[in-house]
Amino acid sequence: WTIIREVVFAVSFTYMFGIMFGWGLTGIWAGLALGRIIPSILNFIFARYTIKIIRKRLDV
Repeated sequence: WTIIREVVFAVSFTYMFGIMFGWGLTGIWAGLALGRIIPSILNFIFARYTIKIIRKRLDV
């Protein structure tokens, strides 16, 4: 998941903001920030969901 997160999100957002939107260096930094923030939020949600499932299985 970490490799996918780095490649898909960080590289994609960096390219999109820096090159496609024409923001230059500011876009690269914004893309890197968003490329780290969004996957971190998704990881948090996924971890909470996984923990909830594990707790339900252990209670049975």
